[in-house]
Amino acid sequence: MGSVVSWLWDYVQSLEAAIDEGGFTYYLLMIFVLLVLYLAILRPGRTAGVDEEPEPQYERPEKRDMTVTELLEYDGRDPNKALLLAVCGNIYDVTRGKGFYGPGGPYAVLAGHDATRGLATMNAGADAVKNTVDDHSDISRGDMSKAQEWDQMFAFKYDRIGALLTSEPPGAESGLSDQEEGTTSDHDEKSGGEEHGTENTKKDEGEEEEEEEEEEGGK
Repeated sequence: MGSVVSWLWDYVQSLEAAIDEGGFTYYLLMIFVLLVLYLAILRPGRTAGVDEEPEPQYERPEKRDMTVTELLEYDGRDPNKALLLAVCGNIYDVTRGKGFYGPGGPYAVLAGHDATRGLATMNAGADAVKNTVDDHSDISRGDMSKAQEWDQMFAFKYDRIGALLTSEPPGAESGLSDQEEGTTSDHDEKSGGEEHGTENTKKDEGEEEEEEEEEEGGK
């Protein structure tokens, strides 16, 4: 770049001398040359002839808090969904960094997960993430400070979607659906009713036996 600027400065000086001799025509020529150089070399947003990457097209998620299970849906397996990851309790849309966090990227394992542990320990292996709530209790204070620095960087670079919830809704941990839970509850109530009925029957039979013994004793 320094050689280009030096050449451009020499060229401008030569044009100034030419303008003194030729007038307005040389002045227009100088403007044209500078414009071409600006568009070809110095235009903002270009580097060494490489154009900016187009904005990826995908279904942008609504801004909301998510559980660990819900976050797993945004791990990059569905190309129509965003790439999300969580750091220090904050969920970010990192789809613009697909080359890093998308399938085949060096940090692909972090997508769809709580990436706090992996970023704190600089680990991009399979053991850097969990499919359940991670309380980070075994991470040192120094490593957690590194994760917080990553969180600040993500907050500056990517859109925040929401917070990562630290607990799953009722039934999620046991793996039971609402229908299954209802069936189990009905079964428990039915069993309880049957046991209660059996106890009442035994009680009635005992009372009858006592009455018969009293009658025999009276005779």
